[in-house]
Amino acid sequence: MATSNRQQAIDQMLEAIASMENGLADIVTGEAGKIRSAIDIHRRTGEYSLDNLLNVNKSVESMMRKVIMKEMLLNFQMEDVVALDKSGDDPEPPEYPENISLICFAGVVPVGETVCYTPYITPSNAKNQTVTWESSDPYIATVDRNGCVTAISPGSTAIIVTTANNLQFKCEFKVGLLPESIELNTESVVLEPNNSMVLVATIHPSTAIDTVIWSVDDPSIVKVSSDGTILGIDAGTTIVRATTINGITASATVEVGYPPT
Repeated sequence: MATSNRQQAIDQMLEAIASMENGLADIVTGEAGKIRSAIDIHRRTGEYSLDNLLNVNKSVESMMRKVIMKEMLLNFQMEDVVALDKSGDDPEPPEYPENISLICFAGVVPVGETVCYTPYITPSNAKNQTVTWESSDPYIATVDRNGCVTAISPGSTAIIVTTANNLQFKCEFKVGLLPESIELNTESVVLEPNNSMVLVATIHPSTAIDTVIWSVDDPSIVKVSSDGTILGIDAGTTIVRATTINGITASATVEVGYPPT
């Protein structure tokens, strides 16, 4: 490739990356606005329940995961631009990739849901970019020819992508059931300020996704941490809630009071 053509290709790639970055920035701003708006409505009018706020948060979290994945791919593309800029006249593109990778999904995917992987191949100009997909245990999850994985039953499997020249990359894929119920180890607690205790949440069935989101109605009375530890702050009564990823909630009434003098 002549120098002028190489520079033109670099300019085009940078323009495309810049355009994508601007789009992702707009998405992030919009998602942040959703949360701010929901919280503002909840504070001013009380029209948004905790479930409403959690649903907004889940929607934003899902979108932000997609943004992070796109951002990582853009970073890889920028590395290609840098490599192209440092090279002289480009050699003939290789027939096969030299490397392949995936962005693995963290956490557990509920039965019935589908997520899609995007393979990243380097160098990006390899002529043969054909890949095949495989699940090591199709009873746990299946994968189609486009890299879209459907969760079938609880357990763990490996999703494997393979290039035409037998390069491979794999991701662990965990599947769980959606919770049917949740319960706490107590329905009521009495604390003194600056004292703490741990609330224990049990999710049913035992094979269900065990993620728990903790919240408190009045954080000026009690604080609750991500592991269910509650800390008395000031005298009063409030409710601490434990919520599953699909919105099922268990609660305990917490009374904070000063000891008699």
